[in-house]
Amino acid sequence: MSRFPYALGARALVARAMVPSGAMGAKAGGATSVTAFRARRRSARLLVAVLFCAATAARAQSVDDWFGADKALHFSVSALLAGTGYAAAAPVTERTGVRLGVGAGFALSLGIAKEIADAAGSGDPSWRDLTWDVLGTGVGVLTAWLVDLAVHAATTPRRAR
Repeated sequence: MSRFPYALGARALVARAMVPSGAMGAKAGGATSVTAFRARRRSARLLVAVLFCAATAARAQSVDDWFGADKALHFSVSALLAGTGYAAAAPVTERTGVRLGVGAGFALSLGIAKEIADAAGSGDPSWRDLTWDVLGTGVGVLTAWLVDLAVHAATTPRRAR
């Protein structure tokens, strides 16, 4: 295995993420069961279905105001995707910077792809939508990082003084 997980090719990284962490020699107590892995996969499928439904329900308004209903959707979905990307990178690497990059990259790439699809004719492209995607991504990775710090602090034994 490479010393730098982010240097792996995209296929290898995805293949590695699809293997339960227990099969890769995780530390004792940190192994993920196959049942938990299948539950995560089902959750990911459900998330994709919800996103498709939400995308069809939230059409851009004719007047593109900064605080429209679709802006809240862009913000919240981007925050959710960023947190999901961070969590998906957690079993692959212990490096926080890589986790943050995966979470942000995942959310922003999907937000940009949605605006490109809108520009191609499936909706109304908007820089304001993309701005809310960026804000939601920032909040999502920040929240995921803070949760990661809290969980790590709660599970790490303290040294006796």
